[in-house]
Amino acid sequence: MKLATILRLWPEAERIIRFTFDEDHSMSSEMVKNAAKEILREIKNLQQLLQELHQAAEIRLTSLYWDCNCAHDYVHPTNVSSCAKCDILREDGPDSRVLEVINIILMGGAKL
Repeated sequence: MKLATILRLWPEAERIIRFTFDEDHSMSSEMVKNAAKEILREIKNLQQLLQELHQAAEIRLTSLYWDCNCAHDYVHPTNVSSCAKCDILREDGPDSRVLEVINIILMGGAKL
């Protein structure tokens, strides 16, 4: 599952899990209830880890990609020497943020 999708769907998933396995709902097995609580704990840990990765990657740059001046599709791999839309040269464009490159790859955006 994509990072952005996980972060977007987390609150709804947590609500459904809490509702389904809440103390007010009768469950046929205590074991299932305990397993659900463990899953909920692991999901929270995963969410925290993903948020920490998201924050850490936000300030890091990569020299493998660079940004042009376009409003959209502005991240280019370094083997592209200039942007066909805005005509900026690779050496004039800054390195890309790691988080933006990851998001583009995960979201299936521009071909990198």
